[in-house]
Amino acid sequence: MYKIYSLNCPLTNEIRYIGYTSLSLEKRLSNHISESSKKSSKATYKINWIKSLKNKNSIPTIHLIAVVEDYKFWEIY
Repeated sequence: MYKIYSLNCPLTNEIRYIGYTSLSLEKRLSNHISESSKKSSKATYKINWIKSLKNKNSIPTIHLIAVVEDYKFWEIY
């Protein structure tokens, strides 16, 4: 089973990223934050956004959308 989740802006609650995971949501959020701290991380939209939040002493919020078996279909949907 996989969790489809969103990362939301803590200031506006706007959805900024959709992903999937088999981990707990807390662990997955922690992974996103850690990934944004690595110098070797590719400068993606998500990484740059998380870095900009961290510069404001903030982090994204994570929200469960659904628990599914076929994550490929539902993540895109």
